[in-house]
Amino acid sequence: GTMKEEAPAPSRTLDDLLVALAVQRHGTSNWEEVSAVVVRAAERLGGTVPRPPDACRAAFEALGAGDAASHVERLRAERVAELQAEAGKLEQHAQRLTRDIESIDSGKLDAQALLALLPASHPIH
Repeated sequence: GTMKEEAPAPSRTLDDLLVALAVQRHGTSNWEEVSAVVVRAAERLGGTVPRPPDACRAAFEALGAGDAASHVERLRAERVAELQAEAGKLEQHAQRLTRDIESIDSGKLDAQALLALLPASHPIH
């Protein structure tokens, strides 16, 4: 069987960052253009919310006081922190897999030991 990899959680920070970047470039008077930029960027970057113009406006207003540049700076820092945390988890996972492989290669884990680790409800065919 294959182990299910957990998909990274959708990032609200990324979605908000895309909106703030689009507003920084296009201003707050053309939400159609802001929306078009956000949708294109989300498709490329895996953003989670394809936002129509009114939703872009609401999302930007929900960021609170401050101009687009200050929101971009804050959200960029938050997104970098999120990605660093994800990278840390992936690194730990990779280290565990490496240790498991080394155990198998060294003969510490033989076939019987591997079978014993499998849940009883998943017989091997």
